[in-house]
Amino acid sequence: MIFTWIKYKKPDVSMCLNASLAGLVAITASCDVTDAAGAFVIGIVAGLLVVFGVWLLDYKLHIDDPVGAVAVHMMNGIWGTIAVGLLQQARHLDMQLLWKVVQSRQKAYSMVVVSHS
Repeated sequence: MIFTWIKYKKPDVSMCLNASLAGLVAITASCDVTDAAGAFVIGIVAGLLVVFGVWLLDYKLHIDDPVGAVAVHMMNGIWGTIAVGLLQQARHLDMQLLWKVVQSRQKAYSMVVVSHS
């Protein structure tokens, strides 16, 4: 709300609600691999990105989006997906890779057992 108050010289409650939704959309992709600081960064960027997205769609691309749904979901969905790679914790990446190795070995062992029976 502070950003829209500075940019448009008046508070905009609907944009504040869209920014809250944008933060939820953006954090959904990386909620299991990020920490609180990463979630904070994702939410702040998403809140600012939705204001830019509404402006871009309305004034530059002339796309009629009366409630800002495209800016909330498309732009912040893309940001959330990019944020997974940028802000995930290394320990989660190691565990994901370890789990893939375990799964591949289980497949290999099950194929050996089936072929010997």
